[in-house]
Amino acid sequence: MIAPEAGLSVSRQCALLGIARSSFYYRPRPESAAELDVLKRLDRIFTNDPVYGSRPHTSQRIIETTGSGLAKRESAAHAN
Repeated sequence: MIAPEAGLSVSRQCALLGIARSSFYYRPRPESAAELDVLKRLDRIFTNDPVYGSRPHTSQRIIETTGSGLAKRESAAHAN
């Protein structure tokens, strides 16, 4: 879609496409094994009992009880 070696600058190409230049350079970080483990546990819980998450903050409590620290990292990321 965007060709850095083209005659137009990356900034101009992004502007023409209507996207932020930072999204061109963005590279998502891979999920850690602990995060994948928590996601698998949550998926198992909600697959077995779909109404388990109907109460507020239920998934937050599940994450906190796993001891992975994922909830702390997520709350720190949302604070920024």
